[in-house]
Amino acid sequence: MSHPEGRTPDLDARRVASSLRAIDVRPSKGRGQNFLTSQAVVDRIAALTGAGRNDTIVEIGPGLGALTGALTELAGQVTAIEIDERLAEHLMSADPPGNLSVVTGDALTLPEETFVPESGEYVVAANLPYSVGAAIVRRFLELAQPPRRMVVMLQREVAERMAAKPGDLSLLGVAVQLYAHPTLAFHVPPSAFKPRPKVESTVLVLEPHAHPLLEEAERAAFFEVLHAGFHQKRKQLANTLSSGLDLPKAATIVWLEENGIDPTRRAESLSVEEWLTLVRSRPGHG
Repeated sequence: MSHPEGRTPDLDARRVASSLRAIDVRPSKGRGQNFLTSQAVVDRIAALTGAGRNDTIVEIGPGLGALTGALTELAGQVTAIEIDERLAEHLMSADPPGNLSVVTGDALTLPEETFVPESGEYVVAANLPYSVGAAIVRRFLELAQPPRRMVVMLQREVAERMAAKPGDLSLLGVAVQLYAHPTLAFHVPPSAFKPRPKVESTVLVLEPHAHPLLEEAERAAFFEVLHAGFHQKRKQLANTLSSGLDLPKAATIVWLEENGIDPTRRAESLSVEEWLTLVRSRPGHG
């Protein structure tokens, strides 16, 4: 079987293990290092970015570069963020493409100006560690200059929570959908990685809203109400909001009813729009 110029067939487990030994890297459970070996998955992720030669892609956690090569073929510029210095050095050691730059650091804490291009326009692509995947997604969605699109691989359960509909929404789902529209693209089996994770993965596409649903100044108040609603999610909203926000229950019932929300509903049943309405009409907050 032939492969396009510059591309490689699937990396089998032995080749990945050999590459890791050569640079003295042992996959870290703490960092959730599961290296992608499936070229078919790589190709699908790259295609989902929708990027072209005028675009910049920010890749988070490139590892051995399985996805990086495909991204450099598509985009005008790829900036890869890698926390492991040895992996970062490996990416730049073997005659890297001219449109690839590597930033060594933690995607959760790196200053925005180190990876956001001057234009402010970019796409994110990533095979995210399970342990910090949700935190990285939220961090990038909340940036002053968020990406135009995010194509991220996460633990399947986490991706499904992010894309859930009212009735099954969690605090994470509301927090993500406040900033973006999520779509489950496809599932990825453990066999696509070295070492194999114990759970399935899912590629999720996130399209940030063209106009923010929430101003930055409203963020703290929004999440205060959201946390109150979900802190005992099996209880009725009248009880969770009353106790979580230290409001009289009678006033809480009136607040909910005035916004067309049955006080016996549970937090998981509310849409993002309903949470926004509640926050903006909260008793004592103008």
